[in-house]
Amino acid sequence: MQVYLVGGAVRDQLLGLPVKDKDWVVVGATEKQMYARGFKKVGKDFPVFLHPKTREEYALARVEKKTAKGYQGFKFDTNPDITLYQDLKRRDLTINAMALDEDQKLYDPFQGKEDIKRKKLRHVSDAFAEDPLRVLRVARFKAKFHYLGFEIAKDTIRLMEKIIKAGELEHLSAERIYLEIQKALQTQDPDVFFITLHQLGVFKHILCEFEQLMKAGNQVFKPLNFAKTKGNQDNYILFSLIAYQLDHAENIQNIAKNLALPSALKRLILDVHQYHQKINHLKDNNAKSILALLKKTNALRHRQHIDRIITCCAFIGQSSPQQNTHQTDLLVKMLNDLSNYDYSALINKATSQSQIASSIEKKRLEIIQNHLSVS
Repeated sequence: MQVYLVGGAVRDQLLGLPVKDKDWVVVGATEKQMYARGFKKVGKDFPVFLHPKTREEYALARVEKKTAKGYQGFKFDTNPDITLYQDLKRRDLTINAMALDEDQKLYDPFQGKEDIKRKKLRHVSDAFAEDPLRVLRVARFKAKFHYLGFEIAKDTIRLMEKIIKAGELEHLSAERIYLEIQKALQTQDPDVFFITLHQLGVFKHILCEFEQLMKAGNQVFKPLNFAKTKGNQDNYILFSLIAYQLDHAENIQNIAKNLALPSALKRLILDVHQYHQKINHLKDNNAKSILALLKKTNALRHRQHIDRIITCCAFIGQSSPQQNTHQTDLLVKMLNDLSNYDYSALINKATSQSQIASSIEKKRLEIIQNHLSVS
């Protein structure tokens, strides 16, 4: 049994970046031997084990054979005769196909270290074209390392285009597409991910609603990029800052369905789409209109949702000189006073449920109007 550190940990170490997650590959072992050493098996598709102490992932060396369309259409072989070379050859990019043994000796059969020096994202072998998910992964790696100057190799681009033209992307699950988007949003330059997919023509095949949006140019990403400069890492907010710009609520509904988005995220996108202008020009509205907005967004009961809407609107306003009249801070002050006000005296004084509701409504309008008057 031989154990090697592989993949992103080796790549990041050579790039001089912090190593966050360590993945290991085990050569010459069986599942039975892993169990005997206290490892716990996880994963359904192929044998991956958790180390009994570190909880890091150890996978048996494997090869794979394409058996059907899509990224799940593979049959795996993990017999103990599989070599490290065979395991590394099945990986996506040369910079992810390196390994370190226990003596820190580098195994780099596909010149990943040289591609790091060249700042190239290059596929390991033609088997790259068998997995459509790699189109999104490579776009994500370009976004991840854009600040270092990495570019996709031309021959790799050709293989990505081959995957797209073959219709393989249509076999990706909504969950896997959204997972790649989530990971891309956590990179330093997530706009590069979407721009790369647009340039490749991906949005003509999947997430078609983005195709027209991307034609508007880089201005689409101004709110997103502004949010990133402010250190925001909330994927709900980051994705909403792109998707709210879709021209119709129906397109947002389609995107939500095609990506199987959580209902809270779909609602956030729809509310930002509908209310961002109103919130960023709050003083142009009267107290009744503002209270109606707060009711429609359920702001007085669930603060997290309205806080996310306000944050999105602030980034939209601050990223656009044409919307420099945003008043998101004013809305926050209104919400705080509405939430902190003690309504018990009004409730005790009322003689019926309708009178309670009327008194609370009147007081809320008064609080909102006071803020509008002094702002």
